[in-house]
Amino acid sequence: MQPIKIKFLYREEGSGSITPINAKAVPSLSSPPNTRNMHAIITTSKGTRIRGFVHKKQKSTTYITIPEPHPVVLYFNAAQSFYQRVEESRRHLFEHLESSQPNVNSQLNALYVFFSYMTAYTTFLYNTIESFMNISIPIDYKYKRIKNTQTEILDQKQIQRFAKFEEKIKSIIPEIKGKIFHIEMPQEYNYILKLKECRDEIIHTKNSPDPAPYGHLFNLALDFNYKDSISSVMTYINYYEPDLIEYHSPQTSASLSQNNS
Repeated sequence: MQPIKIKFLYREEGSGSITPINAKAVPSLSSPPNTRNMHAIITTSKGTRIRGFVHKKQKSTTYITIPEPHPVVLYFNAAQSFYQRVEESRRHLFEHLESSQPNVNSQLNALYVFFSYMTAYTTFLYNTIESFMNISIPIDYKYKRIKNTQTEILDQKQIQRFAKFEEKIKSIIPEIKGKIFHIEMPQEYNYILKLKECRDEIIHTKNSPDPAPYGHLFNLALDFNYKDSISSVMTYINYYEPDLIEYHSPQTSASLSQNNS
């Protein structure tokens, strides 16, 4: 896969000013401030303005400003960075499992490596969708949840905290965006549901009375379609926000590789 283009959360080209959401004035440094209430506007040499956050170094009075990345792109980039390792480590594991001279220690070591990469990949890819849905909810949006004869009104904070994944992806986000992904792209939606199933098995690992109590989890990981899952998540994000996830051109990728070598 080609490297993806990094994105800032808030960026503005040329003249003008950024109006950060819920921004508060930077407090006096005469007393220890709460950096959560602070922000910074970073101006590049080309006049681009980027919103940043403020970090206080531990055991120091130094405050530094850091450009704020777009969390959706950040999580997707993290998942992609593990994708190739997952595929390679799975192939390597099966080489040990199908060896004519099997070694249980080598098999177990290979499983540890594969499962470590798989866990990171699955978690980051799921976080991509979760962060996208949450960032897509307007501050003043109200969602009406109707149960039997009762209607419950949820605000942005309550939706993020209490609404389940399926409710967000099938009802809330389509209502906000005005189009329905799971109807128009059912195959990709199915891969996303399988991703959630895999992620839930990892995050909420449960013992079972089966002879091999965790065999289901490992079989799920070994059979999982990693290629189509990451492709489906990218399709979902760009369906609602075109080109939020985009790859560098092959020429740019080659240049990036040379700069990093």
